[in-house]
Amino acid sequence: MSVDRSHESRDGHALVLDAGSSSLHIALFAADGERVADRDASEPPGPAAAAELRNFLSEVPAPAAVGHRIVHSGPRLTGHTLIDARVRALLADVADLAPLHVPPVCMWSMPHENSCPTFLISPASFS
Repeated sequence: MSVDRSHESRDGHALVLDAGSSSLHIALFAADGERVADRDASEPPGPAAAAELRNFLSEVPAPAAVGHRIVHSGPRLTGHTLIDARVRALLADVADLAPLHVPPVCMWSMPHENSCPTFLISPASFS
């Protein structure tokens, strides 16, 4: 992967993760919305994909925020939402709506919460 180093400023970058049952799509965007870098993990969400994410992060500017796209967030989470323990509990309550997609969001969101704001990107907010 070729990384565009023209966005060396570490301010304003957003990491977007789309974890599904068998894939992990990773993208880093600059504050102006321009895609800086992206990668599709060769392994489904799990230890091998986590290593790919760590490698990706070592090659790009540090994100100021992380967004997790989710396929279905249930009736109570209808927009972009800061992920915290309450949101993870609400997601756990609706995990049966998309059992192959919601649990990876819960798993992948936890490590980022201590380093930068972590958001749920809900498809309901796109309508």
